[in-house]
Amino acid sequence: MRLIANEGNTGKRVCLRHYILLLTLIPFMFGMGVETPAPVHYRLLQIPVKTHFSDQSSKSIEVRLLVSHGCGECIEFTELWRQWAAQQPGDVSLLQTHVILSAQSAVLAEAYWLGEELNILPQVIEYFGTSLSGDASPQNLETQLSAFYLQLGLTPDEIEDARQSFNVVANVREARASSEIYRIREVPAIIINGKYLTDVSSAQSYDNLLSITDLLVEKERVAQVPVNPLLTDGE
Repeated sequence: MRLIANEGNTGKRVCLRHYILLLTLIPFMFGMGVETPAPVHYRLLQIPVKTHFSDQSSKSIEVRLLVSHGCGECIEFTELWRQWAAQQPGDVSLLQTHVILSAQSAVLAEAYWLGEELNILPQVIEYFGTSLSGDASPQNLETQLSAFYLQLGLTPDEIEDARQSFNVVANVREARASSEIYRIREVPAIIINGKYLTDVSSAQSYDNLLSITDLLVEKERVAQVPVNPLLTDGE
């Protein structure tokens, strides 16, 4: 399922996949005069989401990566995302948003922001990767994390105060809200300009996910170009 770029002939294979995807998307990018459903590798959001630049004159195209704490595929994809992000032109604005898709991810999200609030985030991240049983129930995760905090010398009162702090409560609430706003089914997922959503299942590989994102960014870029009245029909 995953096709991660390597040295050698990978660039040619990626270019070929990109070309094939372009051919399948051209009718949807530029229109063919008929109503057609969105292709399966991305979908239109039923209700477009206001982007960070909606109220500004900027022509920036927002690309938002959605991830979830405790998601192994998100960790794998993030490195490719960073490489891709470094190559984007100035009109592409990149954001990353954490979402909560399950009771387990809610526990892990709270633990992440607790770590940030208590200045133990590096230890929390390391614990996520080395010691935490990711397939445990939410209750078991809570038990594991409570024992971990105590091992670090934190008291139950310190943990509870941090849990009730503004930053932790606000971040957890925002993550829950983002999940509902974008109506996502899985992560990692990418939202392009508040209009289009694509994810690994739709794209079928990490490489394709980024190629589809490229095509949808270009679709939005083309849509922002003013129409020359001298080239319109009837002139």
